[in-house]
Amino acid sequence: MMKRFVFSCLLSASIGIPLAANSDLLEALRVNDEKAVASLLANGGDANSRSQQGVTALMQAALHASPRVMKFLLDHGADPNAHNPLGATALMWAAGDPAKVKLLLEHHADVNVRANSGRTALIIASTYPGNLQSTRLLLAKGADPKVVDEAGDGPLGGAAGAADIAMLKGLLAAGASVKERSNRGGSLRGLTPLMRAAAANCLECVRLLVAHGSDINAVSNEPRTVKAGLQEHGKLTPLLMAAERGNPEMVQFLLDNGASLEARDSRGLTALMLAVTDERQDGRSVRLLLDRGAKADVSANDGQSALSWARKWGDDTEIVRLLDEHGAKSAGVPPYVPPPPAQRQRTAAEAVRRSLALLQSSNPVFFQKSGCVSCHHQMLSGILIGAARERGLPVDEKLAQEQLKAAVAVFRPVQELTLQRVVQGGVPMTNTLFLVSLAAQNYPADVLTDALVHDIAGLQRADGSWFGAGTQRPVLEYSPFSETAYAIRALRFYGSPGRKAEIDGRVERARGWLLTAVPQHTEERVMQALGLYWAGAKPSRQIVDALIEKQRPDGGWAQRAGFPSDAYATGEVLYALNRACGIPITHASFRRGAAFLLSTQYENGAWYVRSRSVKFQPYFDSGFPFEHDQWISAAGTAWAALALSLAVPAQTAERHQ
Repeated sequence: MMKRFVFSCLLSASIGIPLAANSDLLEALRVNDEKAVASLLANGGDANSRSQQGVTALMQAALHASPRVMKFLLDHGADPNAHNPLGATALMWAAGDPAKVKLLLEHHADVNVRANSGRTALIIASTYPGNLQSTRLLLAKGADPKVVDEAGDGPLGGAAGAADIAMLKGLLAAGASVKERSNRGGSLRGLTPLMRAAAANCLECVRLLVAHGSDINAVSNEPRTVKAGLQEHGKLTPLLMAAERGNPEMVQFLLDNGASLEARDSRGLTALMLAVTDERQDGRSVRLLLDRGAKADVSANDGQSALSWARKWGDDTEIVRLLDEHGAKSAGVPPYVPPPPAQRQRTAAEAVRRSLALLQSSNPVFFQKSGCVSCHHQMLSGILIGAARERGLPVDEKLAQEQLKAAVAVFRPVQELTLQRVVQGGVPMTNTLFLVSLAAQNYPADVLTDALVHDIAGLQRADGSWFGAGTQRPVLEYSPFSETAYAIRALRFYGSPGRKAEIDGRVERARGWLLTAVPQHTEERVMQALGLYWAGAKPSRQIVDALIEKQRPDGGWAQRAGFPSDAYATGEVLYALNRACGIPITHASFRRGAAFLLSTQYENGAWYVRSRSVKFQPYFDSGFPFEHDQWISAAGTAWAALALSLAVPAQTAERHQ
């Protein structure tokens, strides 16, 4: 704490600001209190005051307040070009809001000023889907469309990642370069705008960029070597990225324009292998690649072939038959066969206690070996920790606090880059689920949660959904239903009071998307129900019935048709039925589902779930059982325990208090 205080003093001294500079004004701006702001300014409040971190009042308003309140500040002498210690300005933070951009430009905000990261307002504006008006305003004032930041990110790559064809056209017409290439860490190492458009699943964008001369066979960087080995994947091409997203039209277009079938990513995976592993299991992409000459009998670096991957979705599927017809052979490590679960029936309270103890002991091991705050370990178990506390069940509070501090410490250093809309790996899922986990543990809103909310809000697509353009990792991270539901929950928890109207509008658009989108598998049905509930809409009877009717004779639910019942699917369905749909724990379906979970838990508190997600980091033992299936099993265990926590009788919970 003393080190943090000293740092704040030094920072404040270095930019010439007092430690407690008009905190009342800054708080009034955060809640968008027009009367309070006007009163404070009229009574000597400093329109150029700063926070302890050097954030100006105008930047605070750009993040949280209305254009009207921003005008109050400007009319009282706020400097539109003042910046924080990292070089960011109010125009950069406001770049996703055309009304705020227009206001700042009218007051002579500099469109080409660069933050310490090298980012400009135009680069930032391009990352917001549907933000054509802001980019036009900036370009009209002389913003440089060819500029790139210190890592090579430019406005064209931002617009491609946002899947915004209108912005792409406008930027290309203004002179933006298709040769942009990011060298930033994370998921953007060496990606071109064409690669980012393919990852965003935007066929129109891909066609436009190819027409403007994009290199269809450009290859991204090799992955970095970090704590536990290669924790990213690299050597990607537009075709490899399109194949992973199961878009046959995009695959065909890239092949028609000369995309190489021989390309392999850093894991040795070909376009055919990646098409096989797409969760949508669209045989059209696989057939197209095979018909164009893709080799069916090759193996990746881990020894697995396209056929061995295909069999993870079943031994008699369209894709397996296609591969068989083309001479494919199974290869690789035989599937892990778990031992039989414990035969002793436990109470729900005992089952949750054992699961939570195992997860809490495994989480620090995972973090120490990977340096990653993972969705499947830390974030889901953080939600479980909150649920256990609510029910009065025992939690190792020392481990819980250490886990929370470690998670916050990982996110804190990228806070400013998040405000500048630098894409981080795994977004929006990593940010949304992180905030949902923090909220379950009663973490108070602060500048970090404000930054993450700003980034999440800016990732919403024009149709109201959220969709991550990173690696697809079923079952937790592959679907816009999941991305959208968690985004709604995060924005509801941590959206600042000043952004309430904006957040309400975004949630309403997301709710509209959820009401019309058609889910395919259990994860999507669950997230549709939870997302609607978190958005303030009761799931329809049709949605509830669709969940209940998929219950198996053994009492459990499966992730997909043809799969066995497992803890992940069963846990999340029970949780959604009770929390989102109002189905009581006494309902026959809930009781049968809970009985399935209690009968399949292992003695150590784990549940087994089989993985079908392509790994992008090397295997290591996190202290959770089931070898190569341990990470999805940890996620399944968290979901199962969350569901069972709902069934803990009040008197049982009270005995643990």
